[in-house]
Amino acid sequence: MASKKQKETRKRYSSEEKEKIVAFVLKHNESAGRGGAAAASKQFGISQITIGSWVKGAGGAKTAKNKKGGKRGTNDIAAVLNQLSKLDAKISAKRDELAALEAQFQKLKKSL
Repeated sequence: MASKKQKETRKRYSSEEKEKIVAFVLKHNESAGRGGAAAASKQFGISQITIGSWVKGAGGAKTAKNKKGGKRGTNDIAAVLNQLSKLDAKISAKRDELAALEAQFQKLKKSL
């Protein structure tokens, strides 16, 4: 048996309405650093989860920045993993270079 809540019809939002709300969230996050979904939820009467999914779908969460200029709420995991992989490769190369320099140093030191 369906509950009373399930029988209620749910409001459908047009693309324009969603875009307006996502723009509100991004603008709020740009100025305050975070809290756009909560502010939009209060202003428009829509759940934060719904708003968050719209922002994520629009690719907007990855552009929100905190006050220190770093990224907050990054959703582009593939890009972050790619950067981590590149940094790990650089670190490994530098470690190999350092090991070679240390070996050369020790060899010269022994020749004294």
